[in-house]
This record gives sequence, C-alpha cells and structure tokens, in this order.
Amino acid sequence: MKKFSMTFRLVLLVGMIIIANLNDRFLFAQNRKLTEMDKVILEREKEQEKIEDERARIIEERMELLLEQTLDGNVNPSEYMVGPGDLFSIYIWGNVNRQFEAIVSPEGNLEIPTVGSVFVGGSFLDEGRNKILVECKRIYHGVDISVTLTQLRRFRIYVTGNVFLPGTYPVRGVDRVSDAIEVAGGLRGFTDGSNILITSKDGTKRSFDYLKYVYEGDLTYNYLLTNGDVIHVSPLDWLGNLVTIETYDDRSGTFNLKEGENLTSLLMRTGVFARLSNANEIYVTRQNGNNEEVYHVGKAINDMDTFYPLSGDRIIIPILSPMVFVTGEVANPGPYPYIPDLTANDYVGYAGGVKLTGSMRSLKIIRDGLSLEKSSEIIVRRGDTVVISRKWTRVFRELFDVIFPFTSILLTAKAANLF
Repeated sequence: MKKFSMTFRLVLLVGMIIIANLNDRFLFAQNRKLTEMDKVILEREKEQEKIEDERARIIEERMELLLEQTLDGNVNPSEYMVGPGDLFSIYIWGNVNRQFEAIVSPEGNLEIPTVGSVFVGGSFLDEGRNKILVECKRIYHGVDISVTLTQLRRFRIYVTGNVFLPGTYPVRGVDRVSDAIEVAGGLRGFTDGSNILITSKDGTKRSFDYLKYVYEGDLTYNYLLTNGDVIHVSPLDWLGNLVTIETYDDRSGTFNLKEGENLTSLLMRTGVFARLSNANEIYVTRQNGNNEEVYHVGKAINDMDTFYPLSGDRIIIPILSPMVFVTGEVANPGPYPYIPDLTANDYVGYAGGVKLTGSMRSLKIIRDGLSLEKSSEIIVRRGDTVVISRKWTRVFRELFDVIFPFTSILLTAKAANLF
C-alpha cells in the first residue's frame, strides 16, 4: 500500500512538472505573440502615417506644379476663354511705335492706354484678340499690331464627391478636368469614374469619362476648366447593375455595368488588366438560385467578346506570379524573382542553401496545388513553390529531447525504489 502511494505521488509530481512546463511554454508563446502583434500594429500605424504624409506631399507638389506651369504655346485660341486676370501685351510699330500691357478687369474689360476700354470677358482667345485689333486700328492707321496673351489668369473651381480631398482649388484656363481630379487626390473607392459631371456657372452640364481618359488616353471630353466649374465625382449607382472584378492589385473593385456591355468592353473600360494579369484563366461566377455557376471565359478573346456579364457576377482575373517561393529548411525562405530555365536546386541556392535540419532528398515542388516529383533538377515555373522538409532524424531527435527528461525521472525513481 505504501509502495503504491509513493508511485502515485511520483506520477502526480511528474504530471505537475509536465503541466507546469507546458503552461510556461504556452504563456511564453502567448506573450511572444502579443508582443509581435503589438509590433505589427505599431508598424502598420507608422506605415499608414507615412502614406498619409506622402499623399499630402504629392498633392502639394501637384498643386505647385499646376500653378507654376508656364505658357508653353499649346493654348488653343478657339478653346481658351478670356477672363479676369488674363494679361495681354499689345505691340504697335510702323509710323508709331507703342507697347502696352493691360490686364482684364473683374468686369471683363481691357483698358488700353490711348485706345480705351475693350470688352473681352467670356470671349474665346481668337475672338478677344480680333476685338482688340479692331479697336487699336480705329486709333492707329498704317501700322502693324500684335496682340499676345502673356500671362494666364487664375480662378476657382470646386471638386466634390468621391475624391480624397474635395474642396476649392485655384486653376487656370489651360487646365483640364483630369488636372483638377488629380490635384484633389484622385478617385476614392466605389466610384463611377466613367460618369463625372461638370456643371458650369451658366448651368451647362457636361460629362467626362475619367477611366477612358486614364486607360485609353481619350482626350475627347477632357474639357478645359472655366471659372466656377463644379466637378462632381459620383459614387457607384447601387441600384443599377453591379459586377465585382477581383485581381491581384488595387485595380480590383465593384463597377457599374453598362447596358449591353460584353466582357471585353468591361475589362478595357475599367482598366483592370495589367502586365501580370493571366488573360487565359479568367473565371466568372454567377449565382443561380442556391447554385453557383462558373464560366471559364479566358481561353480566347472571342470568348470575352461573346460573353455578356450580368448584375451580381464575380469576375476573377488570376495573376501571372512574378515570383518563385522557397520554403522549409533553407537559410532564407521567402519569394524570389522568377528567372526562366532555372532549376529547383538554383532557387535553393538563392535561398542560402539547405540548413542542417533539412535535406535535398526531401525537396518537392508544388505547382497549381499539386506536388510534383522530388527532383532538384526539375525546371521551375513562374509561381511554383519549392519546399525543403525536415530530416526524419531531426524530427526523431526533437521528440527524444522532449521524452528524455521524463524517462530520466522515472529511471531515477525506480533506482530509489520509489515504486
């Protein structure tokens, strides 16, 4: 009975040691996780602050560049509208030599010495120049006259809606709608960039397809700004037809679907294609009652031309990964740039070689979710993962390191005749 009691006590003691040891390890691991999590959160907060500061700096630089840009000869006289603040230089030579500079007043008048007042406000540049020439020739005969716009006026416009920095901005008559949007920080998420509304002071309303301008370079409706213009960037029409496009970068998002639009037109209009987009593996998922239908429409351009998305469709564009991933028992696991014709052995070398705990014999390549043959000479493809596993002897040793202390306790207890 006494011997049984001693055995029970020893087992209880060993159990308590194991529990205490496991508990210490758990607490240590938990504290370490919390510490690492705090570090990650702090780093993310700092990174976000840097992003915000950088964004503010970029906006400020864009604003300065926009306002400091000089006249470069590209002003279209039939498009540029004269207004208060524009500076004209008038040169007269021949029988009489004169040179005048005059600025358009807030009322739209140009006061020219010896000539008088000429109303040019609201006129296009070529029309305003002709008005000035007519009035000058009425006073000066038998001379040559040159009228030049030498300084552009600045005026206020308003950018509202789904931009990062809505507000009032000073611009000039050569600046366009796209300039105002960029100065305001660009479009926010869930924005209908294809239907930006410009409302002028006289109530005239015009629309601008910003996406078409950005991704196709279409300048057709990238209008010159006029004094008092209100540029409104609308959010998505949540009551209309919506589709979601998922790809590997920030081009992903939700977009309004136009009536009768095929997949090719949608992808081109929204600009979601990038250099690494895998156009051959485009999938569309569509909910049909309780069932989800999947369409593979990326094998040929004809597939996309004849496929018409429906509201609620989810369009998935995979990535042509530019990296190869090396994991497991290597010195420096992680992603490495893909280089054609390199073997698994080459990538293991890039990762610093195999650690003592690993073995090249355990190498395997994972491709498209499948494990391939274990050969270090196999040619690696874009997006492959090279895995080096632990030696089985190492696993056995770690298991032995855990079991040995308890075995020693039991042997010691046996030698002491405790049970």
